[in-house]
Amino acid sequence: PSSSLDCPKCHRIDSVSKVSAIVQGGTHQINGQIPVSYTSHDSEGWHSGTSYESYHATQQSNLASRLMPPEKPIKAYSGLLNLAILPFLPFICVGMVTLVAITDPKSELLPKLGLCLGVIIYALFLFGVWRVCIWIDKPFKAKHAENIGAWEYSISRWRELYYCSRDDCLFIPGERDMYNISDLYSAINWRPVKRFNPFFNTYLFKP
Repeated sequence: PSSSLDCPKCHRIDSVSKVSAIVQGGTHQINGQIPVSYTSHDSEGWHSGTSYESYHATQQSNLASRLMPPEKPIKAYSGLLNLAILPFLPFICVGMVTLVAITDPKSELLPKLGLCLGVIIYALFLFGVWRVCIWIDKPFKAKHAENIGAWEYSISRWRELYYCSRDDCLFIPGERDMYNISDLYSAINWRPVKRFNPFFNTYLFKP
């Protein structure tokens, strides 16, 4: 008797496995310690020995690595804000020190008040840049939300995928189409993400 899990190519079920189970079973976390030789010198001379360092690694079969689902699209904050903050970060630190120094009665108050005023103006400038970044980022944020929805749909299809080791093909039960492993993204209606705008850490793809 036929089954919904039959491979659409060989029409058999004995070599059919769920893709998510293959990935889970073929992926293992490895933890351990490795010996590291060292040499040191002090007043008594040179010394050598061995210490142990912990390591963590992921071991994955070739088939599991080929069947991995697509990564979730990521979107960070606007890179424009970094251009405004990083070059002037030392001035902010100086301003904080100045605020403390103002309490010293022997110090000249006027120059330090001027410096503090400059820090305040710069903080207002940063606030303005932040608001501009939010305004510019609105269309990219909306597109990113669409991308997340498309990714979630692709992941839901990936969870339904089955693999036939006899015919080396992918299929979703109830659908007539078969796919090679190299066409995994086509099977789940997904295209790889790509960098879109150099001024933003925004990643978009064509749905």
